[in-house]
Amino acid sequence: MKVILEDIENTGIEIKAESCFAFDGGKFESVIFTGRLLPVGDKKSEFYLDGKITAKVVMPCDRCLEAVSLELGGDVNVRIVRTSAEELPEELELEDDDVSAYTVEGDELETDEITEQEALLLLPMKVTCAKPCGSELIKDENDEIVKEGDPRWDALNKLKNN
Repeated sequence: MKVILEDIENTGIEIKAESCFAFDGGKFESVIFTGRLLPVGDKKSEFYLDGKITAKVVMPCDRCLEAVSLELGGDVNVRIVRTSAEELPEELELEDDDVSAYTVEGDELETDEITEQEALLLLPMKVTCAKPCGSELIKDENDEIVKEGDPRWDALNKLKNN
């Protein structure tokens, strides 16, 4: 969704955006953002985006690589700073407030880019199936799960069993 920054009133505007996108390692089947974009100050050079994001993502399990579907959700609270290429120095020192800020050149803000970035931040570090899985589980002819041991541990297993 494109927003013209000059048209935003002091009371802000409501934003509702839906999207889906793929990323390296999975796919967001749905991403829904609802929130409000508010100007900070009178110059309309800084804005605050506040809202909630819910998403459904499909990723491979880290152990067995089967597809796992996850429901994610969280709050979005970001600062948006409007800049122009002429205003920025060649080298810029970042401060603590700048880490969570998005910069926008020009008069238009593309909210889908921010929504996608914030959805990616919701992803867990590891994804695993609810059922037992992994490389140590092998099915035999009768489709029964058999635990197969690592042959490198045979010498220690002999000592343990004696």
